[in-house]
Amino acid sequence: MDENSIANFQSYLKEEAWDSVHNSIDVNIIFNTFHCILLRHFESSFPSTYKSYSPNHNGWFTKVIRISCQRKRDLYSIYRHTNSPKAKEFYKKYSAILKKVIIDAKKQYYDKH
Repeated sequence: MDENSIANFQSYLKEEAWDSVHNSIDVNIIFNTFHCILLRHFESSFPSTYKSYSPNHNGWFTKVIRISCQRKRDLYSIYRHTNSPKAKEFYKKYSAILKKVIIDAKKQYYDKH
């Protein structure tokens, strides 16, 4: 965030017509409208920069492990949204297996190098 981006963000907020926020009665609608406006101006003033992923950065981090990590994140999301004991148990077992796979992959990779 540089000074120019901050000034840009502030000018967007000053120029915004806040009527949609002030004219509503429901607190939830007011907050959601305010939040959307704020995020829109924030994201346009401070665009995200992503670090490119280099698949060869870690030799042990294979495509299978990457897919498994994504699956673990998906399982966690399912568990958090359903709050099911079965989902929690499955997530924990999957995490434990994945942890062992990652440890073994690192061990094999660094033993060779």
